[in-house]
Amino acid sequence: MKQKMNRVFAIAATALFLFMLVVNVKMALGDPFGYMDGGALAEQTTVLEPGEIGTTESCRLELGGGWFTASIEFVCHTCYVCPGCTCTPIPCGE
Repeated sequence: MKQKMNRVFAIAATALFLFMLVVNVKMALGDPFGYMDGGALAEQTTVLEPGEIGTTESCRLELGGGWFTASIEFVCHTCYVCPGCTCTPIPCGE
């Protein structure tokens, strides 16, 4: 009789453990097929707007007797690393 009680208790404990494991996994994962929903995918997608960074480059003006490079210009380039960065281009001679 004692062996039968131990066996019933072991089966009940195992069934309870497996039930709680399934509930825990279900709670942790939420809806495992939710990622297939187009609306859920659209909510997770963010569009990253590019920013602009600037570099200085030498101006090369030919004045007849050679190259004149004392002036610089500030050129803007698109940058996805810093989306909040802004740039104002400055042409040669200003």
